[in-house]
Amino acid sequence: MDRREFIMAASALGALPLGATGDKKNPSTATSSALNVYEPLVAAASENSATVSWATDSLATGFVEVGEKPDLSDAKIFKSGSLPIAGLDKLSLMASLRGLKGSTKYFLRTVTQEIISQNNPHAARIKTGRRIVGPVRSFTTPGANSESRFAVINDTHMSWDSFEFTTKTLRALRPPTIIWNGDALNCTEEKSTAVSAFLKPQISAADFADGATFQFVPGNHEYNGAFARHLDEVMPSHTSSEKAPKFADLKWNFAVRQGDIALIGMDTGEGLHDDDKRLCGLGMFSEYRKLQAEWLEDALNRPEIASAPHAVMFCHIPLFNSGPNPNGCEKPLTRGCASWIRECQELWGPILDKHKVRLVVCGHEHLHRWDENIPGYNWSQVLGGGPELGYGAGFVPDARYCPTVIAAEVIDGKLKVTVHDAWRQKILSERTFAARNI
Repeated sequence: MDRREFIMAASALGALPLGATGDKKNPSTATSSALNVYEPLVAAASENSATVSWATDSLATGFVEVGEKPDLSDAKIFKSGSLPIAGLDKLSLMASLRGLKGSTKYFLRTVTQEIISQNNPHAARIKTGRRIVGPVRSFTTPGANSESRFAVINDTHMSWDSFEFTTKTLRALRPPTIIWNGDALNCTEEKSTAVSAFLKPQISAADFADGATFQFVPGNHEYNGAFARHLDEVMPSHTSSEKAPKFADLKWNFAVRQGDIALIGMDTGEGLHDDDKRLCGLGMFSEYRKLQAEWLEDALNRPEIASAPHAVMFCHIPLFNSGPNPNGCEKPLTRGCASWIRECQELWGPILDKHKVRLVVCGHEHLHRWDENIPGYNWSQVLGGGPELGYGAGFVPDARYCPTVIAAEVIDGKLKVTVHDAWRQKILSERTFAARNI
């Protein structure tokens, strides 16, 4: 069984999810209504904005209350959807928070209103059901004065037994920001799959995201299925208003300051060549990567990014592999997808060196390793593991295969990176990086 076969088999595993109102099987606020509300996820945060996404089980609208006081006595209301009419959906809702302050702790709760009937669009004729007020949660916006810490997860693939271990480690670390570095999904033909992956994880404690914001980086699997084009309806992306008009299509790229660290998100896209017949002419990834190179240069020149003592880039597919297939991009590809993307290395690698970005964090290969002393470049690369619990291809026992959490923090001016084996709850490796001289 190869990696892709494992992914499809593993996605069928899992237990009943927990929602914000308690166990779905026995919710604490149970009534005859079908409505259940699940834990909110705060994502795509910048110093002045963030987006809250949460799942429901029946047709509903809703809003988010946000304030700096724990009792929300100073709360502002942000309705789901966008102007001029609030969101209405059977699966999930999303509210954009604007006018926030950087490096500031906020408290929030979701308020979800079930809609029983909308046959007549006049407000007086709309019938409502339950209203569920969620528990108060918190998050802190990024900024130069925020904690200089982050954590990375990758290749979770809706493998819930493995994800349970990953979230246990996240709950222990409590990072202020989590980078979900691709392949959260397997193939997404419908919205419900994305909702299950991001907003209704089938784990025993779904509040692992409380206190953190997420930055999402797509993997190659995020481009599988018809709903791939609409993933940001569930997992928030950064809005086009944050970028120059020519970069409006780059919704998954981000550059945010997290204390002394500049976090840079890049999208390697699909692992197949654009002209590979398996893509049926759908790919435009080469042009996409070139546009990202322009954006990367601009982002690294922004004052708040350029002044950060440390800078780390995140992308799903590696930029280098020293294995027996050193290119990883032969034509046609004889394996499912490239093990690394030469085009991204050649486009982005020199820019990283120019701006003294010393670390690239990747996933994709389901195996933890460090790539150091990469020929022609000064940056190092670290890969996180996949969802397998102690076995490799063909389910052959191999202790190197395990879910990881890559955690980093600035200590005494240096960036310390620790790779955790979330399965066995032990440390796999550590590295320390000096501040860049800029």
